[in-house]
Amino acid sequence: MSHWITTIVSPLLAAIFGAALSGYAVSRWKGRSDYIEERLDELCTLVADTAEIASLYWSKDETNEAHLEEAKVMARLIIIAGLRVLLEDFTSSATVTELRLAEAAFLRHATGGDFGVHNRVASLERATGCHHSAAQFIVAIRRARMFDLRGWRQRR
Repeated sequence: MSHWITTIVSPLLAAIFGAALSGYAVSRWKGRSDYIEERLDELCTLVADTAEIASLYWSKDETNEAHLEEAKVMARLIIIAGLRVLLEDFTSSATVTELRLAEAAFLRHATGGDFGVHNRVASLERATGCHHSAAQFIVAIRRARMFDLRGWRQRR
C-alpha cells in the first residue's frame, strides 16, 4: 500500500509545487511589466502636460503668471528626468541613448532661448516647438518599449 501512495503522491506533489512556482514567476513578471507600463504612461502624460504649460509660457510676454508657468515647467522637467533615469534600469542600452536625445531636444525647446530672462517677449516658434518635440519624445518612449519587447521575443 505504501508503494502505491509513493508512486501517486510524489509526482502529484511535484506537479503542484511546479505549478505554484511557475505561477509565482509569471505573477512577478506580469507585475514588473505592469509597473513599467504605468511609469511609461505617467512619463508620456507628464511630457504632454509639460509641453502644454511650456507652450503657454512661450506664447505670452513676461508676466507674473509667466513666472508661475516657468516654475511649473522646471519642476516637471525634474520629474521627467527622474522618471527617465528610473526607466533606464528597465530598457536596453540601445534605447537609453535615443531617450536621452529625445529628452534633450524637448528640454531645449521648453527652456531654450530667453527662458527665465527679464523682459522676455513671446516666441511662437518656441511655443509650437514644445509640442513638436514633446510628440517626438513620446514616440521615442513608446518606440523604446516596443524595441525592448521585440528584442525579448526574438531572444526567446
